[in-house]
Amino acid sequence: MIFAAFQPIVRLADREVVGYEALARKTDGEREVPLSEWIPEYLDSPERSLKLTEIMFAEIVKALKALPPAVFITVNVEAQNFHIGPWDDIAERTGLADVADRVIAEISERGTIHDSALALAEKARLFNIRIAFDDVGAGSARLIEFVDLAPDMLKLDARICDRLDNERMRIVLRTITDTFRQLGTTTLIEGIETEDQASACRELGIDLGQGFLFGQPGPLQSGVGV
Repeated sequence: MIFAAFQPIVRLADREVVGYEALARKTDGEREVPLSEWIPEYLDSPERSLKLTEIMFAEIVKALKALPPAVFITVNVEAQNFHIGPWDDIAERTGLADVADRVIAEISERGTIHDSALALAEKARLFNIRIAFDDVGAGSARLIEFVDLAPDMLKLDARICDRLDNERMRIVLRTITDTFRQLGTTTLIEGIETEDQASACRELGIDLGQGFLFGQPGPLQSGVGV
């Protein structure tokens, strides 16, 4: 069975939970199956990948209906799905249209293909889904991708947290946050595990944080986010 686990996203200024990332998980009835044992076969098949996306959207819709209206959920989406899928039907079956403005589709910088990413963003925005550029700092995206994609959110790669004591890294991060704030783009950093990392990211002007310090992926708890 495939289901969604939810990891909290907090506003670094006050630690309030403002959203979650939905992460795909699978059980075989007895244990949780490691991602490496099943995700590749789904990502290699457009049909299976599309089915996985539909399952995740259904899980997200159910979660959002139980959460306060200001809370959002992000989810990784494969660009190929927006080319092959009957999206009107999927939106109707999952109830996505009712909460689409609280869903943020993540496009990974690691595998960004300019035309595919733009097509995904265009199609997602037709459904009022916002766009996040994921894994920023881990891939090879060009400046043109950031300009043309016009993401609503920038998700900085978790490994950056291990370099926060580097002055050059801090200068780069400050420049990124200042620049994208002017463009109306929210910045989020993943991989925060310590209070020192959280404090450093807040001081650098990063808006949101995600990581084990704030909670591990799991089921939504009763009252969470309220």
